[in-house]
Amino acid sequence: MTTTSVSLGRRRLFVEAGNRLVAKAWQLWRALIARRQVMTLLEADDRMLADIGLTRSDVIGSLQVPADADPSHHLIQARAERMSSRPRRRS
Repeated sequence: MTTTSVSLGRRRLFVEAGNRLVAKAWQLWRALIARRQVMTLLEADDRMLADIGLTRSDVIGSLQVPADADPSHHLIQARAERMSSRPRRRS
């Protein structure tokens, strides 16, 4: 009976380790896809980037994040900060 409980305990550890490994691989895959999408912004000219509220340095800076991080989160934050510091227009 003790052998069975130890065996089940080890099995659970392997399953949990496998789940963490799959989750990390999925995170890396999603970050890679997002990184490729952000890299396409480098092809846009500065006016196009300004239209969406970004600068070229925002895009380059977002690509400096670690490989497993989503660079688009950095772009969203940079745009939000820029928009909040911009004076509001009166209608």
